[in-house]
Amino acid sequence: MKTLSQKIIYKSILTPGHNTILVPIGSELLSVKNQSGNISVWYLCELSNAHERLQLYVGVTGSYLPDLSIHGELNFIDTVLLDNDTFVVHVFEIKKTNKD
Repeated sequence: MKTLSQKIIYKSILTPGHNTILVPIGSELLSVKNQSGNISVWYLCELSNAHERLQLYVGVTGSYLPDLSIHGELNFIDTVLLDNDTFVVHVFEIKKTNKD
Protein backbone atom coordinates (compact mmCIF):
# COMPACT_ATOMS: atom_id res chain seq x y z
CA MET A 1 0.00 0.00 0.00
CA LYS A 2 1.44 3.38 -1.02
CA THR A 3 1.45 6.31 1.38
CA LEU A 4 0.53 9.77 0.21
CA SER A 5 3.30 12.31 -0.21
CA GLN A 6 3.45 14.96 2.48
CA LYS A 7 4.75 17.52 0.00
CA ILE A 8 2.94 20.81 -0.37
CA ILE A 9 3.51 24.08 -2.20
CA TYR A 10 3.86 27.12 0.06
CA LYS A 11 4.23 30.81 -0.71
CA SER A 12 6.06 33.63 1.04
CA ILE A 13 6.05 37.37 0.33
CA LEU A 14 9.39 39.14 -0.26
CA THR A 15 10.40 42.81 -0.02
CA PRO A 16 13.33 44.64 -1.66
CA GLY A 17 16.58 43.95 0.17
CA HIS A 18 17.63 40.97 2.30
CA ASN A 19 14.90 38.45 3.18
CA THR A 20 15.04 35.45 5.51
CA ILE A 21 12.20 32.93 5.41
CA LEU A 22 11.79 29.76 7.43
CA VAL A 23 11.21 26.72 5.18
CA PRO A 24 11.31 22.95 5.68
CA ILE A 25 14.79 21.50 4.99
CA GLY A 26 15.10 20.37 1.37
CA SER A 27 12.53 22.84 0.03
CA GLU A 28 12.72 23.40 -3.72
CA LEU A 29 12.26 26.93 -5.06
CA LEU A 30 9.70 26.83 -7.86
CA SER A 31 9.04 30.39 -8.94
CA VAL A 32 9.06 34.07 -8.02
CA LYS A 33 6.32 36.23 -9.55
CA ASN A 34 4.17 39.29 -9.00
CA GLN A 35 0.91 38.33 -7.31
CA SER A 36 -1.45 41.22 -6.57
CA GLY A 37 1.46 43.66 -6.36
CA ASN A 38 3.54 41.46 -4.04
CA ILE A 39 6.86 39.77 -4.80
CA SER A 40 5.83 36.16 -4.10
CA VAL A 41 8.07 33.08 -3.93
CA TRP A 42 6.64 29.56 -4.19
CA TYR A 43 8.46 26.47 -2.96
CA LEU A 44 7.75 22.76 -2.79
CA CYS A 45 8.40 21.30 0.64
CA GLU A 46 8.02 18.23 2.81
CA LEU A 47 5.86 19.15 5.81
CA SER A 48 7.46 16.66 8.20
CA ASN A 49 11.01 18.04 7.74
CA ALA A 50 12.68 20.27 10.31
CA HIS A 51 13.02 23.92 9.28
CA GLU A 52 15.95 26.02 8.07
CA ARG A 53 16.44 29.65 7.12
CA LEU A 54 16.36 30.44 3.41
CA GLN A 55 18.25 33.63 2.55
CA LEU A 56 17.02 35.62 -0.45
CA TYR A 57 18.00 39.02 -1.80
CA VAL A 58 15.71 41.23 -3.89
CA GLY A 59 17.63 43.84 -5.86
CA VAL A 60 16.09 46.79 -7.67
CA THR A 61 17.16 47.50 -11.27
CA GLY A 62 19.74 50.30 -11.29
CA SER A 63 20.78 49.77 -7.67
CA TYR A 64 24.11 48.33 -6.57
CA LEU A 65 24.01 44.91 -4.95
CA PRO A 66 25.57 44.89 -1.48
CA ASP A 67 28.64 42.76 -0.81
CA LEU A 68 27.03 39.59 0.50
CA SER A 69 30.18 37.47 0.10
CA ILE A 70 30.41 36.98 3.87
CA HIS A 71 27.09 35.12 3.65
CA GLY A 72 27.82 33.15 0.46
CA GLU A 73 27.29 33.54 -3.26
CA LEU A 74 24.28 34.95 -5.07
CA ASN A 75 22.39 32.58 -7.38
CA PHE A 76 19.86 34.26 -9.69
CA ILE A 77 16.30 32.95 -9.41
CA ASP A 78 14.01 35.27 -11.37
CA THR A 79 13.10 38.81 -12.47
CA VAL A 80 9.77 40.24 -11.33
CA LEU A 81 7.84 43.14 -12.91
CA LEU A 82 5.66 45.31 -10.66
CA ASP A 83 3.52 48.47 -10.99
CA ASN A 84 2.48 47.92 -14.62
CA ASP A 85 6.02 46.83 -15.51
CA THR A 86 7.56 50.14 -14.35
CA PHE A 87 9.33 48.68 -11.27
CA VAL A 88 11.66 45.73 -11.92
CA VAL A 89 13.37 43.61 -9.27
CA HIS A 90 15.74 40.65 -9.48
CA VAL A 91 15.64 37.84 -6.92
CA PHE A 92 18.69 35.89 -5.80
CA GLU A 93 19.20 33.02 -3.37
CA ILE A 94 22.16 33.52 -1.04
CA LYS A 95 23.90 30.14 -1.04
CA LYS A 96 26.35 29.41 1.73
CA THR A 97 29.83 28.58 0.48
CA ASN A 98 32.33 26.37 2.24
CA LYS A 99 35.30 28.59 2.88
CA ASP A 100 38.45 27.17 4.43
